[in-house]
Amino acid sequence: MSSEIKIEFNTRFQETVDSLNISIFNHAANIDSAFVFVTDQFFPLYYNFKSNDYMLFHGKPKSKPAPTCIDISDNKKYVVTGHADGSIALWSIADNFTFIKQFQKMHTSTAITHVKFGKNSETLYIADSKGLVTQISLTVIIAAYTFKETLVYDGQNQPVKSIVVSRQGDPFPIGFITFENYYVTFDPNATTSGGFGQQKKSLAIISEKFQNEPHLTLFARDQDFFLNTAIGSTVKMSQIRDVNTIIPLLSEIKFQDEIIRSTLFLSSSLISVLTQSGSMQLMLYNGDIVCKSQSQQLTNIVNSCNTFLTFNEKIVAVSQNTVSLIAFASWEDMIVGMANDNQWSNAFQSLSEINLNLSCDLIGIPTNQSIRRRKVLEIGQKLIVDYFTKALELDNETLVDQTINATVNVVTLELTNYMIHDIYELFKTKNKLQFYYEGIQKAGDKNFVLFCSPEFVSNFIEFSSKSENSGKCEDYLIGLNYLNSQVAPLISVAAEKKYLKLFRHLYIKYLNECIIPCQFYYENGKLLEYVEYIFNDFTDDDNTRARQRSILVWLLIPDSEGQFSRFYSLCQENWEQALYFVSVFSQILSNTPIHFTFDDILTIDVLIEAVLRALHKESYERTEPFLIVLLPYVASKNIVLGNASLPNILRWCFESDSKTTDRETVLRIIINQHPNLIPEDTLAKLCEKARFISFIKEIYVPQKQYGRVVHAMIRNEEYRPLVFDFLKEHLEDKEQLKAAIFSACQLLLLVNPQTFVSFVSDNFPEIYNNIIDLLKPSDRLIFLTTLNEINGTLDDEMKMMTFQLLLQFRPQSAEQFLSENINDMDLEKAQQLSIKYDRTDCQVVIKMYQHQYKEATEQIGTEIEKLLLDFIESDSQEMPASIDELAGMKDMKHCVETIDIALKLLTTITIDSNDKMTFQKTYFYFLFPMYLAQKSRENIKQSVTLMFSYFVVSSMNCISPHHAFLILSIHFSHLDPDVYKLILKNITARIDYQKYLLKGLDDMLISDCLDLIDKVFLKQTKGIEVKDLNCCVCRGKLDPLSYQNWYLYPCGHICHVDCNAKKHEICPACTGMAATEQIVVEKDTKPKKLMPREVQRIMRRLQFALKKNFGVDEISQESTNAAYFSKPPEFDEEIIVDLNDTLPPPDDAVIKIVDTSSE
Repeated sequence: MSSEIKIEFNTRFQETVDSLNISIFNHAANIDSAFVFVTDQFFPLYYNFKSNDYMLFHGKPKSKPAPTCIDISDNKKYVVTGHADGSIALWSIADNFTFIKQFQKMHTSTAITHVKFGKNSETLYIADSKGLVTQISLTVIIAAYTFKETLVYDGQNQPVKSIVVSRQGDPFPIGFITFENYYVTFDPNATTSGGFGQQKKSLAIISEKFQNEPHLTLFARDQDFFLNTAIGSTVKMSQIRDVNTIIPLLSEIKFQDEIIRSTLFLSSSLISVLTQSGSMQLMLYNGDIVCKSQSQQLTNIVNSCNTFLTFNEKIVAVSQNTVSLIAFASWEDMIVGMANDNQWSNAFQSLSEINLNLSCDLIGIPTNQSIRRRKVLEIGQKLIVDYFTKALELDNETLVDQTINATVNVVTLELTNYMIHDIYELFKTKNKLQFYYEGIQKAGDKNFVLFCSPEFVSNFIEFSSKSENSGKCEDYLIGLNYLNSQVAPLISVAAEKKYLKLFRHLYIKYLNECIIPCQFYYENGKLLEYVEYIFNDFTDDDNTRARQRSILVWLLIPDSEGQFSRFYSLCQENWEQALYFVSVFSQILSNTPIHFTFDDILTIDVLIEAVLRALHKESYERTEPFLIVLLPYVASKNIVLGNASLPNILRWCFESDSKTTDRETVLRIIINQHPNLIPEDTLAKLCEKARFISFIKEIYVPQKQYGRVVHAMIRNEEYRPLVFDFLKEHLEDKEQLKAAIFSACQLLLLVNPQTFVSFVSDNFPEIYNNIIDLLKPSDRLIFLTTLNEINGTLDDEMKMMTFQLLLQFRPQSAEQFLSENINDMDLEKAQQLSIKYDRTDCQVVIKMYQHQYKEATEQIGTEIEKLLLDFIESDSQEMPASIDELAGMKDMKHCVETIDIALKLLTTITIDSNDKMTFQKTYFYFLFPMYLAQKSRENIKQSVTLMFSYFVVSSMNCISPHHAFLILSIHFSHLDPDVYKLILKNITARIDYQKYLLKGLDDMLISDCLDLIDKVFLKQTKGIEVKDLNCCVCRGKLDPLSYQNWYLYPCGHICHVDCNAKKHEICPACTGMAATEQIVVEKDTKPKKLMPREVQRIMRRLQFALKKNFGVDEISQESTNAAYFSKPPEFDEEIIVDLNDTLPPPDDAVIKIVDTSSE
């Protein structure tokens, strides 16, 4: 942005200079408005540009060399000047602008080019024309001034261009020294000095070499510095966090065809860039150019200037002849200029920073907050109008983006009301309200909330209604987080616009009030929706529960006319949903009644009364679901019912599928209230139909009509298991009980066959045949088999009947039954029945019993061949992988069962007649099926081969494997090789499987046997295993190997010899019991050596004594006198054991075991 830069001259200053005959300015420095100059005169000039006061320093120095440079301390206490002869002079402002002292040490015969105050007024940095830079520490004691000089850096005859160093109050000390093509960074704290004249080099970091002279400018902030580095035509801006950490803030900013002369910080965000061509540019901290100016006058000033300083947001340019003030455009002009150049983002950002007092660094910003705020509002309103005027001419997508950006800025500038009124009308006239609201929404919920005044929300709702987006509008408004001051006005808007959910949300979330919105929903006919919202909130907290209880009270408290109008309204909206909430209400009230006043309690009785009144005129179909939910509570809590919905309640009692006891209890409550409501005969029939056992018993037991009671109890699942107890209770009425059994025998058998048969067998054995005649054939079989299992009292006729029924209904069990009872059966009749029902197994059993082995073998062999051929010709797809899977194959089941019968038959023949050749004959029945199978499908071949392999392996239980394989090799080797190999493979696999199975069974049986033997031994000996052995007297530990030291008593107690020396025959813990076996010690002069076998025998004897006498009763288990039962030691070789190795050393002892028992 181009802008005229105003060049000013201070007339008063010029008049002062003229009056003092000053014509040349060599150098200048300033702190705020206080400026000091070195001129063509020796004494420096002090001038205050704010008050226009001035003063020439005075004094009596020893010499007056020409001054070359100057600086003023931050506290405006001292001024220091450098001179052409290498000396410096210190001047005092506070002491009436007088000369203090001259100093010269390290800078000899070279002109001082730069002087700078450092971190305080007692620290100076001096540079000369040969590049030598030193630090001088000033010490003031009373009126005596002492200088100590330390070397900072030696530039090796390269002249210093500038010194930039941190000052008093800066975050941390840091300094820079610039030369013609590089600069040096140094740490002022690293420069130290010893005594007078002692020198020490400071820590310095040298930069790379550049093609142009570097210009450095430093700006101190609270915790860090901003550093501008201008080299040639580029500027870099960095952040210095500490001496060793410099972070680039921006990439290089390049000024084309320009060489930068200097950069100055007007503030932390405004940087002035001066070039050799005479142009001056004002740049923001982010690199944007705010304004730029170039003129011949400015060029002349810049090129002739020897010092650039800043004051009051102006640049003070000091040349040899003049001092010029360069002023920039004001902040208002700059922001408006940004807007005119379409730099809206920068304009709004700068204005927002000014408004938030985050950046008051622009030129001319008022310090008074009220004035600044008023100015910001004026400029902000103008910017917003201009911004949207231009934006409304753009396409819609761009308009939304522009609105988003403007919304954020409007919120920051606190101009929301202006946008709500004026900008809204602007969009409305252009018929683009859609983009107005879309842009504000996309700017974020937090920003949108700040627009939510009643007027804005009303307009938003009206616009959404017209665009048929009311639902989305309401959901969006609900999702916002409002300020407390906005809630009350928005509630009014929600009520006016009938936004029920928003109304509810505002009341519950912000006011914690649930009844007023409930009333509002009720008035608008949406009560069910509100109740659904409240009771579908499953948050487990006190507020949620309190809201639910409050709504329940509001719903169920009758109105002034005693009617439940609110609850009835809830039901009328939707009966199905109302049913769900009735179940919820009932759960709440059944668990915790609600106290809503000091004396009044809301219980489930009130809910039941309200529901029954609401359903009074409704049909049973609508009423039944509610009764299913509520009437169980009536039964459990014995609640007295009114007259509402009484017909439907009675119908529920007699016809519902609900729990019988609940229905029966409710009916009894009604009968107690209304004794004459139902005639007795009608009640009896209804109760019988409904299976109300208690009523039925009351009616029919006195009449001894037990059959009716039994039938009712059987039909009632809850009473069904008790039917036999009922029969046992009335055994005194045998005839009536028989009649009841006859009428319900089939049902009683199905309830529990064992119990029923046992009951009849114990009490009415004479009615077996009567019951059998009354039962259906299948039930007759159940009765007979159960009777046989219980007492085995079937006569021959019953056994034949059972066999026939088994053939008919359980053919797999017929063979076993026949085998068990064949001695009592009519074999001829049994044979006929077996043929009739085609049970080969039964026919074979009969032939086996009659020793017709040849006929039986032929029959079973022919049956096997027939079944195999049928299987080969079938379309079976089953393909077992091994013999184990044959039993699970449906299509092969009959074949496998027949093979099992054949194996049983052949085994019997082998045992009876030792005829093993019969097996060989049976092998032949597999030949033809095997021949056909090898040409059939793969699964058929596999299945038939497996069945034959199963037969071969099983036959080895009776014939030798040699015999079996001999048969195979002679008679089956003509089969295809692959089939023959498959047979051998299946046989060997089955044999291996049986071998491993038997080994596993052996291992398990051995383990179980050992466990059983151990348990038997422990039971017989009453022995227990324990870990420690303690004396029953002193509780001290005993050594099991030191036999001579303790006694063992039959009770299991043990004690030291010394602890029971007087009466060692009696247990000290259980007096009166004689010792059965004692280990005592007899003195012997000769030590005795025991052989290992003797030691083992003694140890086994000791263990047996311990186990035999150590009981397993509770006292013994709790006793601390414990013996550890270990196995006797075993030795690999015969070793002589010396007792001295095992017994304590004091005396030699001989062990004797004394048996004082009678055994």
